[in-house]
Amino acid sequence: MPRRTTALLALTAAIAVGCKGDHAGPPPAPASSASAPVISSAAPLLSDTAAHAMIVDDCLSCHTEQMLAQQRLTPRQWASEVKKMQGWGAPVEPENIDPLAAYLAAKYSTETAPERVPTISPADAAAAIAPLPDGAFAGGDAGRGATAYHELCATCHADDAGGAAVGVHLVDRPLLHRAADFARVVRSGRGRMPAFRVEDVPDAQIANLLAHLRSSR
Repeated sequence: MPRRTTALLALTAAIAVGCKGDHAGPPPAPASSASAPVISSAAPLLSDTAAHAMIVDDCLSCHTEQMLAQQRLTPRQWASEVKKMQGWGAPVEPENIDPLAAYLAAKYSTETAPERVPTISPADAAAAIAPLPDGAFAGGDAGRGATAYHELCATCHADDAGGAAVGVHLVDRPLLHRAADFARVVRSGRGRMPAFRVEDVPDAQIANLLAHLRSSR
């Protein structure tokens, strides 16, 4: 495998950390072809707009759109994958499993032309997740950060930051050492995560949150 492609795969794996933490238990056992889920023929057909909104809400906290676009699966395989991701923590409502799987099976089928995967150098891959100076978010107080975390974040990400039904786990993620990127997610939102205004979560509060999360293990 070319070094550039290998670097891209390593970067994707480093950024797209699993949906839940250790408390989620072991992943579901692979289903046999005979028992694998199938997409209901009654599943409603989603529009591109509705499907993209669902993917943003339910998939992109853990995966990139590029990773999704590379898949080429049968309808039965897509049904299994969506069900498996739900078991691993993707917040897909039960009534949306079949419509989402049907959309993905139509858009990324075994008949779909291969996706051209862009590549980057090993140096660029490393730089994309390397720690950066904290800048305006330096000097946070972990104790105050713990209080802020439990007020603002624990409902979705769990008390121990290990991930819950809606929020991904936040322990030991490269993002915690890229303060400006972390702040951008907090201020802009991501998937089902709402955006927090600067007035509500000022720079000092983000610094405190980072100090607390960096101390979590």
